[in-house]
Amino acid sequence: MPFSPAFILGAVNLRSEILPLIDILNLLGLKTIDKPRNEAIVTQVNNLNLGIAVDEIRGIVDIDQSLINLEKETRQGVTGTAIFEDEIITIVDLPELLYKLK
Repeated sequence: MPFSPAFILGAVNLRSEILPLIDILNLLGLKTIDKPRNEAIVTQVNNLNLGIAVDEIRGIVDIDQSLINLEKETRQGVTGTAIFEDEIITIVDLPELLYKLK
């Protein structure tokens, strides 16, 4: 979108509500992907509805707090990691990550 920060990919219309579409890789300071992403996770953070562009959605799981390894030194917005089905999952604190944008 013209004149918007690099982490804003655009906007989506969901049930007549316009939501900003966020590139979370950019927010985390990671290399962004040039290929188009056709899926998004819609969430609400501090009364703000937004979409987060993703490559794919493999499922939604509840992670038991006891399985989360809290990071001692972490980049802003990352709380820790967990292992689920032999994969390492990064736990993102979305409200903290978006707060730094203010």
